[in-house]
Amino acid sequence: MSPAIGTLALCVVFLWLVKQTQTAYISALSQIPNAHPSTPFSRLWMLWNKLQGRQNRARFAAHERLGPVVRIGPQELSINCIDDGVRTIYGSGFDKHVWTPYMFTMLHGKGHAERKRMFANVYSKSYIQNSLRLKDISRVIISGRLRNELVSWASHGGTVDVLKKSKACLMDLTSAWIFGLEYGTNFLEDPKEAEEFFTPFRGTFGGFFWRSEFHHITRLLQYIGVHLVPKEAAPCREKIQEWCSAKCVALLATKMNPMSSASQKITDSADYPLVYSQLRGGLENSTLPPEKLERTLSMELLDHMVAGHDATGITMAYLLYELSQRQSLQRSLRAELKKHLNPNPETLVHHIDTCILLDAILKETLRLYSANPGPWPRVVPSEIHVGHFSSIPAGTIISASSYALHRNSEVFPRPEEWRPERWLDASDTQRKEMMRWFWAFGSGSRMCIGSHLAIHSEFVLVFVLVFVQGVFIL
Repeated sequence: MSPAIGTLALCVVFLWLVKQTQTAYISALSQIPNAHPSTPFSRLWMLWNKLQGRQNRARFAAHERLGPVVRIGPQELSINCIDDGVRTIYGSGFDKHVWTPYMFTMLHGKGHAERKRMFANVYSKSYIQNSLRLKDISRVIISGRLRNELVSWASHGGTVDVLKKSKACLMDLTSAWIFGLEYGTNFLEDPKEAEEFFTPFRGTFGGFFWRSEFHHITRLLQYIGVHLVPKEAAPCREKIQEWCSAKCVALLATKMNPMSSASQKITDSADYPLVYSQLRGGLENSTLPPEKLERTLSMELLDHMVAGHDATGITMAYLLYELSQRQSLQRSLRAELKKHLNPNPETLVHHIDTCILLDAILKETLRLYSANPGPWPRVVPSEIHVGHFSSIPAGTIISASSYALHRNSEVFPRPEEWRPERWLDASDTQRKEMMRWFWAFGSGSRMCIGSHLAIHSEFVLVFVLVFVQGVFIL
């Protein structure tokens, strides 16, 4: 090696060391407590915890020891505070850190806002509560299919996989909201159809850590025969993408195609593909190149279906587990539902805000068993103030998680216990403070767009299981 190349290499190493030293000891981030001695120099501590599946627990433990703002990497912070924390980071429209091009994971706030406007109205609380279409969908799927399944399970005895059936029911609801009943799924009554989706869906999670944290290295290693990601993961992703694309293609050839004159007359029908139509119309009127429209449409709608059935299904499974162990709570809940909904259960959606016990049960389940606990990283665009620390530089990655926020013992005493009564017994001041820290659906411009549909689905499911059927698991 020539002296010039050696000198250049030494200069590069020297500059790198200077930069690392400056970041670790001289920058504004050096004033923030470190979650681990290595965090000023590398992300290894957090990466190791993420690989072991204990990222949120490790972050929460660090906050318990060190306070509401903790350094978890050379240019990365974890926050566990609302004022000068969550409100600043998530209320200012900061961009996400990782790029994927669909609405739930879009990096740039502007692109996300444009996509969200295409169908935000059909996910709004007022639209959900007043939708005759959703009422018909719920009647067919929950009052019809689910009740029939409950009768069948009761007559045959044995055990039922509550998580699996919750996800199946919620996929039927979500897909009908998106594609209409005719082109939605029927996973509750057709286990074979359900497995054709759920089997490859479960396969997509293989190697998620390596794909999300070391995407380029992972792909490079594949070329030399080293597979950090299971070989079946990519075919599984392709299979569920093709599954969703097939539904979009099938709709184009029917009277339900939003471009056909016939479909304009049946927009209130449970068979009308509402979200599909809204999104297709929005994309066709956007600057998206025509050759990308069909793939963007199907991938976006797949995102909606995954978010709609998976997280809500997990929440329902935990809710039913906790409720099944409390017979007296079941009786109280049944009495509340009878008071508000007899003689007309069709008014359920209009009583969501008055069924305070059911609301408390849902909130407590979402608090303790958040299906999407985070963390949710954002990139700081300019110098800001976080917690008690000032001059946080642009480019810093900051994130919060509902897992940690929901375990603040000053706001939620005995936070590891499932106690719906905390919401019922709280004073107005205490309840207001709990709601400030309640982050099950996020906040700001990227707050979960499907939160009202999820709450509606959970209310109707509990209503049928507890009140209409009067049966329970365990």
